Amino acid sequence: MNKLNLAKVPVHLLLAFGSLIMMYPLVYGAVASFTNQAEYIRSTWMPVPTSFNLVNYLDLFNPRMMPLISRSILVTLFRTAWYILFTSISSILCGYIFARLRFRGKETVFIILLCSMLVPGIVFQVPIYVMMARTPLVGGNDITGMGGSGFINQMPSLLLGGLVSAYFIFLMRQSFYSIPPDYEEAARIDGASTLQVLGNVYLPMLV
Repeated sequence: MNKLNLAKVPVHLLLAFGSLIMMYPLVYGAVASFTNQAEYIRSTWMPVPTSFNLVNYLDLFNPRMMPLISRSILVTLFRTAWYILFTSISSILCGYIFARLRFRGKETVFIILLCSMLVPGIVFQVPIYVMMARTPLVGGNDITGMGGSGFINQMPSLLLGGLVSAYFIFLMRQSFYSIPPDYEEAARIDGASTLQVLGNVYLPMLV
């Protein structure tokens, strides 16, 4: 019993250390909320407020700030609903295509899709920015995408990126593979189309 407990000590120490690292941004933000701008600028690893300052909270709940806060909340809710809807649709359709349909190059395309998961998301930030800024015929841009600002600081820049998720497509593909193909064959015999098979056979089983 003692040997078993000693063996768990490094694991618990590692977990405790990881918990402290994950808590650090939360503690930093909570402490920084009670500092003024000068104290925050002077801070290094942790801001140190000289007094219990509530000015930031008073500014937050200022009636003049409420329209901006309300707009931010509405934009966040709309963007969340948008991505839930369209990411679900694209993941279901692509997952079904890779799991059940047959076409030349399917495995190659799927491998390329999986390889995209190996690239950190931060790598795509600059290319996405350039794509949004250089969208042709938008925001003052000409046909070559030059001369204006494109979708920068506009709502489409929050809605167009990331509509397709390789991770969710992979999960949906595996889910479709877990369902026996006999159900689809029976539906095909009854004259069901591809969308009918997907909507009336597979989706009810996955929900």
